Amino acid sequence: MGRQIESDPLRGDPDVSVPDFNDVLKQTARNYLELLRSRGLLEEDSFRRTADKLRLLDVAPFLHAREANGNTGDPGVTQLLGVLLAIVTSGYQPLLVSDFDRTLTPFAEELAKAIGHIIEQGGTIGILTGNVKGAIDKHCFATQHFKQILSERSDWLERLHLFPKIATEHWAYDRKRRDYVLIRTSKLAEEVAKLDADGNILPQERWNLELGQRRVEQYRRILEEMITVFGLRDGFPGHPVAGRLVVDLGSQIDVRVPGEDSSEETRNAFVEYEERDYLKRTVYLRELYAAYVNLRTGQFDEGSEKGKLIFSKLREYLDTRGLPMPKSPKGDSKIPMKVRRAGRTNLEGALVGMDKAWGLANIASHFNQPPWTVVFSGDEFDEGGNDWPTLAMPNVLLNVGGDIRPSLEHLFFITSNVTGPLGLIRYYTLIGDVLKLMH
Repeated sequence: MGRQIESDPLRGDPDVSVPDFNDVLKQTARNYLELLRSRGLLEEDSFRRTADKLRLLDVAPFLHAREANGNTGDPGVTQLLGVLLAIVTSGYQPLLVSDFDRTLTPFAEELAKAIGHIIEQGGTIGILTGNVKGAIDKHCFATQHFKQILSERSDWLERLHLFPKIATEHWAYDRKRRDYVLIRTSKLAEEVAKLDADGNILPQERWNLELGQRRVEQYRRILEEMITVFGLRDGFPGHPVAGRLVVDLGSQIDVRVPGEDSSEETRNAFVEYEERDYLKRTVYLRELYAAYVNLRTGQFDEGSEKGKLIFSKLREYLDTRGLPMPKSPKGDSKIPMKVRRAGRTNLEGALVGMDKAWGLANIASHFNQPPWTVVFSGDEFDEGGNDWPTLAMPNVLLNVGGDIRPSLEHLFFITSNVTGPLGLIRYYTLIGDVLKLMH
């Protein structure tokens, strides 16, 4: 369980003094530093220097930031301020990274303003998603606030970075072109060529592009096999498929369950259909689809409790239809590709080990910051969710997906008392205020 402040000692109490708040805030910051030291992420000398600076620091700006956001009684506010204090005192700015689907979307104007406030104050934000850049353009830059930034202060966008396809692409704003440009990308066959069957990176002299291409083609065939077995081309009750199901994104190959060209109405209907099925099966349909593919590539994890449950439900599903369980390849016949449920209607296919944790590590490295300075926002931290891998990262997590109690020991895990994108507004506004006051 991550450390969480269960109650805010300042909530609604007019007798709490500024010195008391200073003590609470500094202790929260010290707790974070001590956790970093205990995990070997902060050397003893660095810990002592930072702790000494923290002891003498005037934290009045943090108090002002808290009061500016209202005395809401949200314990995450105090916890987040403490973490920001620890990061700033260590000589870094917080590096903000956010999931996209259902964390930023549907994009509210208030959230756009909160993000604009952060980048105006010199903060850096990255959007990390398995989706494509076009989806970010469609939802993020369609807001009135971002249209205003584009027309009046487009230079601010140099601090808003886009990392679609699980950070296998990096788009940065080019002031001269007044547009985002692709500065880094990777091709799936080239990346598969660098791996052994278990997803471990091989010595460069053993990279085999021809084998990588064969593995990718085999993976495509497995996706088509799964689509046939589950009858996905037939759609679901009352809703035919619209457009392609298998979508090649260059660095990954995904499945759009209702079809690539399906309407928002159809996607919403599939979400309701899948949720209804979940109530009787306790496993999402897309988890069954993913399990089938992962068994065929040799990458299904049957050891975990969730894995055992999904395996059992997949067998039950196929038995009722008179279909055999898929056979798993062994040894070098395995394919280092894994599929997971992503977004509202997608299956995301990527290299083994290429997940949100991998993406965050690459983003932190790009900005030359330690991972523990990253504040990541997401909505699927439950086991099997596409944000779940980030629980293994030494960073701060902002959860807008409801009350989730991770089974993994973690550093700081903050759950908003408001779900979805609206749950980020207070926290992002708070971060922008801290950056402004620290100037």
